Amino acid sequence: MAARVAPTAYEPAPDAPQFGDIFRGVYLFDAYLQDDARAMGHRAPPSSFGTGAAYSPLFPAAAQTDFVLAHGIACDAVLLTDDCALRTMLGLQAPATNAAGEPITRRVSGRFLFAAISPSTAATETFGRFSLPVDTLYPGGTVELRRVFMFDARKLDLSRNGRQCTLSRDLARDLATRWSAYATRRGPIVSAKNCSVLAEWLGRLRASTHDADARAVAQVLASAWDAEGELDAFDDRVKTGVTSKQAIGELATRLETVARGARAAALRLRSY
Repeated sequence: MAARVAPTAYEPAPDAPQFGDIFRGVYLFDAYLQDDARAMGHRAPPSSFGTGAAYSPLFPAAAQTDFVLAHGIACDAVLLTDDCALRTMLGLQAPATNAAGEPITRRVSGRFLFAAISPSTAATETFGRFSLPVDTLYPGGTVELRRVFMFDARKLDLSRNGRQCTLSRDLARDLATRWSAYATRRGPIVSAKNCSVLAEWLGRLRASTHDADARAVAQVLASAWDAEGELDAFDDRVKTGVTSKQAIGELATRLETVARGARAAALRLRSY
């Protein structure tokens, strides 16, 4: 089955990198190690080879170099580092000016976490893969969560030229949910799977309502996940125009929804 076409699945890359940005560059590789990994030295090649450097495990590696023989293929990649960590690595958490009002040069540091994107547009439901829809801004593909790698943030093209686009808010949320399911076995996707197992056990006790009762549990856990996301975004929302009173009220409404659902689901389970 082909991936869905979603005309609003992507947005132009924002000023600063964020979770869900799609990077493209000749320097991006789905890199990994095998048992042939070796430290490598480098030398200038013979003039007949042109300019550049030659790398080999046969060359003695200098103490200050960190070249390693690895495997990998060129790929597009989606950024998986969360926005809070990104702000720290980009120096955006530090003051923009010093005590004298002079601008402070922001220092980029750390490594960004990426997942490779394969060109396949076949829909997938496995924890370790996430389908990207076809769109005018991006041709689609599959985020391979089982194939992650890191890149030195200081050497990455962080401009809009280095980033093709970013995932829409809804698509980024879906990717975060799938990434959590794969990396931590937590979140709505995992809850739904676990509740299908719960339904089987409930069905052994009462065959009439077991599926609905298990779905009620899954819905509560999904609502709790949404409430956690509301709390995580609280600071950003208040800083970007939403009043603190409004944000608090919306969070309270989310929690009340969770509480009502939890009470109802608990009553369903108590009936067994």
